[in-house]
Amino acid sequence: MRSRDLISMSFRNLFKHKLRAVLTVLGVVVGVIAIVLMMSLGYGINMNFEKQMEGMGDLTLIQLYNWEGYNGSPGAPVFDDTMIREMSGWDGVKVVTPVYQSGLKLVSGRYSSFVQIMGIRPEALPELGYVVADGQYLDPDAPDYQIVFGVNPPYTFMTDRDRKLQQSQNRYGSMRVVAMGGGGTGETEERDPPKIDVLTARFKGSYEYSYGDKDVEWPNNKLPDVYNFRGVGILQKNETSWEASEYCFMDIAKLQKLVADQRKYSAAAYGGRATQQQYHGYEQGYIKCQTVQDVEGVMEKLTELNFQFYNPASWIKEMEKQAASLQVLLAGIGAVSFFVAAIGIANTMFMAIYQRTKEIGIMKVIGASLRDIARLFLIESALIGVIGGTVGVAMSYLASYLINKVGLSFMSAMVYLPDSEATVSFIPLGLAFGALAFSAFVGLAAGLIPAFRAMRLPALKAIKTE
Repeated sequence: MRSRDLISMSFRNLFKHKLRAVLTVLGVVVGVIAIVLMMSLGYGINMNFEKQMEGMGDLTLIQLYNWEGYNGSPGAPVFDDTMIREMSGWDGVKVVTPVYQSGLKLVSGRYSSFVQIMGIRPEALPELGYVVADGQYLDPDAPDYQIVFGVNPPYTFMTDRDRKLQQSQNRYGSMRVVAMGGGGTGETEERDPPKIDVLTARFKGSYEYSYGDKDVEWPNNKLPDVYNFRGVGILQKNETSWEASEYCFMDIAKLQKLVADQRKYSAAAYGGRATQQQYHGYEQGYIKCQTVQDVEGVMEKLTELNFQFYNPASWIKEMEKQAASLQVLLAGIGAVSFFVAAIGIANTMFMAIYQRTKEIGIMKVIGASLRDIARLFLIESALIGVIGGTVGVAMSYLASYLINKVGLSFMSAMVYLPDSEATVSFIPLGLAFGALAFSAFVGLAAGLIPAFRAMRLPALKAIKTE
């Protein structure tokens, strides 16, 4: 028999008993909804987890800490230029740079601010994801002291009068607050533009916080060193980078020279030796990897060398394993309903055989092959799976929409949701097509035994059946 004739007969036979067919299809629909929705909750949890990871910043960036080696602890590794060259040759490493943090008092005319400075190798600044919105990056060959400003420091420059006004407003709880000094901001819905253009202003600065203040009495009449600084760039806002918002950046070699001058000044002004502690290499650094997949290998090497470091990827894998286990559990719960639906399909097909025994016998007598008889029942059972799967997937999308719109507050008590727009249930196309194919397969598999039973029925005995 032609396949088209078998499919046509299967449709007619399937809906001869409409109520039974509908109830069987309904069982498949419930099974599909159960397994798709359960798995969609797992996908939703994974999506929210990925959002959390994005909020943690650059996953390819490893922060390296070396307090013990920096202080010369016995057996501790040293993060120095030799080690940096070695790390730069590791597979998957894009750039390695030490970092150093300090503070500078910058003065331009009547305006001043104490800003937090991060020293870094100039060539590493763009590689670490810092984007200049205005101006340019640090020039490693420039002889002067260049500064790339973060987003907020330009707003912190103010006069003594501005500073007193701000203190008064803060004291009496004013709703409108101008930018605070010292690297922070007090921005509200309205933000005043910076008082000075940091890219055209010329700065005098020093490592001493009181530099530029009036009537300062320096210890032992020792004046601090004063340097000329020039702003060359302003960074673009980065929601996941505190440093891009609150820090200014300098060439680490030049910043370390300023820090060395500060130690000498402190020794001369307050008495004592320039330094009591011998430091080794650098205390902190960044390692930028090519891809997230390279991070694990780099972290393994750092562990072997006994370095301390931080990267969210160090615990991402564990979280992914937990999420995968949860998905398997949820899929297993849904599969129970699918198993019940498969039993329903098999039961329906067995009933069809008992009711159509005489029809089967006649088909055999007039020359229908055993293969055609088996295909007839297999097509019927597969149709139940396909129809039930199609309706089930469509209903699953509707249920998923309702869960995300109506059940968000209820689900937030069960799983962590990072924000009010979190996705509780998500059904990817792969899951939808997979559920449809699986329901067709289950229907086909549930019809195998009834089909073989129909094949084995003796023709003459089947014809005599009342």
